[in-house]
Amino acid sequence: MSIVFIEGFDYYAGVANVAASNWTINSTSGATLPAGRFAGQAFRHSGNSQRLTSRNIPGTNTLTLGVAIRFEDPTNVSGNHPFIAFMTAAAGAQFRIGLNTAGQVFIQLGTSTILATSAEAGPVFAAGVWYYLEVEAFVHDTTGFVRVYRDGNLLVEAENADTKGQAGTDLVEMIRFIGNNGGGTGDGPNIVSIDDIYVLDDSTRLGQCRVSTLLPNADTADADWTPLGAGSHFAEVDDDNGDTATSHPIPLATSICSTPRTSRSRPRRCTPCRSPGARARTTLRTGRSGPGSGRTPRPPTASRAP
Repeated sequence: MSIVFIEGFDYYAGVANVAASNWTINSTSGATLPAGRFAGQAFRHSGNSQRLTSRNIPGTNTLTLGVAIRFEDPTNVSGNHPFIAFMTAAAGAQFRIGLNTAGQVFIQLGTSTILATSAEAGPVFAAGVWYYLEVEAFVHDTTGFVRVYRDGNLLVEAENADTKGQAGTDLVEMIRFIGNNGGGTGDGPNIVSIDDIYVLDDSTRLGQCRVSTLLPNADTADADWTPLGAGSHFAEVDDDNGDTATSHPIPLATSICSTPRTSRSRPRRCTPCRSPGARARTTLRTGRSGPGSGRTPRPPTASRAP
């Protein structure tokens, strides 16, 4: 199992930096980097015209996506509205995860057939609340599966199903987060925020995660640090204990999150570190299988699971 990429949006000085990195944003209008789920930053898209935020990944037919997501208007749906699509490099959907008019979550083959709908009465997302979603998937035309977890609990699944929405390929090469579909209100939530993202090339989820970014406090520094104030080289950031903040509805236990592990890297796609002459460490803290981390030196690489 390898971590394909980790993203916490904390490296970026502004939305333009996100758009100039490995993310593709169809419209930066209304996009911002507000305070994140625990600390740092999140990516927020707002607007009642089409909003697409996409990330290419190495092609795989087996994967897990973890993402913190917050809808500010989750009931603004007039039909079946997809909010995450798993696609080929040519933007053909293998399968999608979406919301229906009752506020339930569905799994959709390609852009047509609904494979499964959550049994829980909607709406399953409250406005303005962070939730952690994990999607385990295997793309196959007969024995495929898609499982969607909300805050660690299974929400909806399709098992032994056709999850291959594109003829000729079973690969997922792009993940797309979809805001409003365009055409005015009622076409999907207008305001969606995402944070604390990970993608694995394996269908075993990690549990709720937090991406904790420690920025260097000196040129060429390569060590853990806990600065308390602004430094002369960089705007220093404390590694705060936001995981256990009582303001969060489901705080993560200190015993789980207090000690990160670091693994060496190998060349893969990764979030770029844009601090010339410095190294940055990105820590992935889990709420299920214990702490883990990925180390992202210059030039950027992606981490390998311990």
